[in-house]
Amino acid sequence: MLIFDTPTNTTSALPALMARSPDGVVALRYVAPGSANLWKTIKVSEARAIAATAGKVRLGLIYETNGRPRGTSTGLADGDYALSQLKLFGAPRGAFMSYTSDEDTPEGSQLTALGDAFAAFFDKLTDSKGSLVNRVCYSAGRTYDYLNRRGLIDVEWPTQSMGFTDTRKDINAGDWDLRQLLSSKICGLDTDQDLMRTDKPLGFFTPNLAAPSLPDEVLPHTASTEDVEALQNALNAKAAAGLTVDGVYGKGTAGAVMAFQKAHGLTVDGVARPATVAELKGLA
Repeated sequence: MLIFDTPTNTTSALPALMARSPDGVVALRYVAPGSANLWKTIKVSEARAIAATAGKVRLGLIYETNGRPRGTSTGLADGDYALSQLKLFGAPRGAFMSYTSDEDTPEGSQLTALGDAFAAFFDKLTDSKGSLVNRVCYSAGRTYDYLNRRGLIDVEWPTQSMGFTDTRKDINAGDWDLRQLLSSKICGLDTDQDLMRTDKPLGFFTPNLAAPSLPDEVLPHTASTEDVEALQNALNAKAAAGLTVDGVYGKGTAGAVMAFQKAHGLTVDGVARPATVAELKGLA
């Protein structure tokens, strides 16, 4: 099974990823508030594309903090946002949710404040039946030791920074559940490949998001984002177009429509009028 975390939209690479790893693929993707992080945040259209793989590609969510989490108020605010994202992507109970403290060895009051943030964050992701998520910490060893003593995490995921004293110590001791290997590109994506140490379930899930249905026509300047997404999904599925499903009827989508029209003896104008859409719908 191929497990990797990436700040890059995986949509266009999904066919290649599945071909590379027929035993399954897990993409660990980012959710984060604030405009500075929007470029790396997973969008609904990407989650729909992952859902359309029918479990061949699964998802885990990484909450990207704005700085190092400190204190109850930070954890509560971060938890509110993370909860909204779990609901948005249809995450089931027990889903993978990572909270991050990408630092080496916090001490004293810093460590206490960090623990308070983690407690508040995962409290927000808890109901009367217990935790909604598998509580994952991305950090270094001293942080894990402290968070485990407070009973706040389920999964230890060491930071990639091998210069971190506690990361090196924990990996050498086998005290980890998920770890990053060396950075690489996989199917054109900037990634950090990951390795599971145990067989315990980490909460990788298939998004519960139905792809939008394809209407009878999709016109470039008037179609809704969902209608364009449906067209892009159909072109990827029926014509191997390799489009990024972003809901934008740009040059790439128009070109894919033209290629499809040419291949099927239709008027070649790059516009998904009823005859083109009917041909797309009629293909098995």
